[in-house]
Amino acid sequence: MFQGFLRDWLAVRGLEPHVAESDVWSFTVPKDLRERLGSSELTFSFNRKALARNPRAELATVGNPVFDRLLAVAREEGRIGIAFIRPTGAAPRPPAPEKLFPDSDARFGPPIPVYQPIYHFLFTITYPSIEAADEMELVSVDGTTLEVWAQTPDLMELWESLEDEAQKGRTALPALPLTEVVLATARRALERRMRRRIKKVEQTSHQRLEEETASITVYYEQLIEEARNQSRRWTTKVEDREERIRWLQLEWKRRIEEANEFWKPHVDARMVALGIMMQPRQAYPLQTHAKGRRAAVPKGPYRFWDESTKSLLQPACDACGRTGLADARPSPRGGWQCPVCPDRPLEPEGPDGNGAGGEAAARPSAAALTRKKSAR
Repeated sequence: MFQGFLRDWLAVRGLEPHVAESDVWSFTVPKDLRERLGSSELTFSFNRKALARNPRAELATVGNPVFDRLLAVAREEGRIGIAFIRPTGAAPRPPAPEKLFPDSDARFGPPIPVYQPIYHFLFTITYPSIEAADEMELVSVDGTTLEVWAQTPDLMELWESLEDEAQKGRTALPALPLTEVVLATARRALERRMRRRIKKVEQTSHQRLEEETASITVYYEQLIEEARNQSRRWTTKVEDREERIRWLQLEWKRRIEEANEFWKPHVDARMVALGIMMQPRQAYPLQTHAKGRRAAVPKGPYRFWDESTKSLLQPACDACGRTGLADARPSPRGGWQCPVCPDRPLEPEGPDGNGAGGEAAARPSAAALTRKKSAR
């Protein structure tokens, strides 16, 4: 359990542990956490026998002050879990490259069985400006195509069907750290879904502001009228009466400003968990070596064939986030890129704001990460 947690915690930061032996891991602490964790290098053992052989190591268990500090950092950053789709039978035989890419000028190598990430972002939505219950929203994004699932899955049910480890003979492509285009796609999808709720918050806040403004106005108008009527009393000086009226007018203005600030429409969205579901696919590497020579390990970029739908996936631009690229070219980041927008930020293009394509077809239904596959 602690090994899986530490592996995921390091993977989020793009780090890998140095495995001195199977139960002893060491790693370089990121600069921003060195002061908090108290060291630039940490070594953890996962059982007491390994600790006896490595006295400088820390035991990875709750109650160890060093490990507890690392757990505290993880709690603040949210929860992340990685799991793998369980094979239901023999994998379908992928098509040959020449059949999948008959009209392509590029040359692709034979398929490689891999896992690719589907990201499930869990957000909490709060409404500080009105009396409304907090909500949870799940946004699921395909890390390859950047398509957003149209139907929210039942993540508890889905997570129960997944495996903790990858299937032998299948390579898990890196799922972390998250790329900016994946994060931007999830954020834009959340904003689209919340448009109606935000409009409702604006209407409710405006109504409450009008009610409170009217109440404040009646109250201070009454006080000012009473101050003016005090002129009939010989004991009240004119200058005292005018000073009180000025003070009441200033207080009236201050209360109106406070009401405007208090009832300003306000919606908070916070990502509290991330579930990464690794999907079995076939990767076709772009051949970049000289003719007549084969690379020992093809490094891509890849085109992907989905085993569940038996279809070729259209890549997304890893610079601008546009989806469904038919004329993509290799990018310096190791993926695919639009021919005309190498560095443009993610912008809505289609009617749903998700590049040229819409949200993906409905998937199995979803809610929160509470299983052991989630990092604790």
